[in-house]
Amino acid sequence: LIQAITRSDNRTSVKINLSHAVFGIGAILGPLLVAILTAEYLPNIMITTVAIAALSLLLLSGLRWNVEVDNQQIQVVRNKPMLAVFFVGIAFYVGLEVSAGSWLPTLMQERTGSLESGAISGALFYLMFTIGRIVATPLSHKISAERLLLGSVGLAFPVLMLAIVFQSFAPFGIALMGLLIGPVFAAASDWIAVRTPGDPLATTLLLLAAMTGALILPPSAGFLLERFGADVLPILLAPILLVSIGCFGYMIRHWRLAV
Repeated sequence: LIQAITRSDNRTSVKINLSHAVFGIGAILGPLLVAILTAEYLPNIMITTVAIAALSLLLLSGLRWNVEVDNQQIQVVRNKPMLAVFFVGIAFYVGLEVSAGSWLPTLMQERTGSLESGAISGALFYLMFTIGRIVATPLSHKISAERLLLGSVGLAFPVLMLAIVFQSFAPFGIALMGLLIGPVFAAASDWIAVRTPGDPLATTLLLLAAMTGALILPPSAGFLLERFGADVLPILLAPILLVSIGCFGYMIRHWRLAV
């Protein structure tokens, strides 16, 4: 679906951002339905969700479902060093997102002793994250993908620093960070499609990087949290965010479009 949206002939930044915003809404509605209907209805929820998703494909007929090809017989030149930097940046960004969303409830539960407060903090993070994606949709009309990408991670860093300095602010700071980093993945999807015309492998690398970051970094953070306590969560997130900022800043500055 990401390949079709980002590399179809009638792609737009608004479509890309809107599709990711809807994904965030689903991330909230899923757990909410389970909480309301109880886990007993989980199989029915899953079957209904899959059926709705399948039917919704009929609404995507406006997209031209041809992945970009080299119609003009121009050889695709891959900038492998920059693709590697992009891969690392996305892996660390997704690792940041999943680590924050997964371990923030643990931080709150450890501080308050309440499972409910932990669940609420997790819901708050993904609510803020989704709001960030929704707000980015109209902004993509006026702001380029690279500015939205670098601006999102850049603004998130001082918020995370405040969460480190003021421990009482940490849960809210991490949730606010979720609001700021919400637009990153959509902006990155848009940016890499523009930088690599006719080369859908770059978008495939985007998805592979996301899965790699989600697989490695959250369990690693969990191991350290178990050893040092959940209060160090903002400190663990800071270097992960810094790596993303460094990678995105470097590739935006040095990756030039081929002419």
